[in-house]
Amino acid sequence: NGGRNQVNCYNPETFRANSARTDSEFSRAFEQIIQSCSHARAYHYFAKSIKKENEFWSCKCVSWKDYRTFCKDSCAHRERFGEYVSPTARGTYFLEIEP
Repeated sequence: NGGRNQVNCYNPETFRANSARTDSEFSRAFEQIIQSCSHARAYHYFAKSIKKENEFWSCKCVSWKDYRTFCKDSCAHRERFGEYVSPTARGTYFLEIEP
């Protein structure tokens, strides 16, 4: 999905459909917005990459769709994600990470 739908992340469509009705619901919704996702979670993933050197492998592929269809199961160009990425790695890489 190219990062558009991420696990445990704020979804603006859901938020509009289920708009907060109480202060506590608003607080929870606001926390989701502030903490969601991509760049806001980047430091968590980077820290995990340091602790678990061989856990995060990405695959070079042209698109998320191609990654899911072709590259994920038979990756020809794997690269570590995070701290231990090769300094010579170039291109677009995809991976799936549990939150």
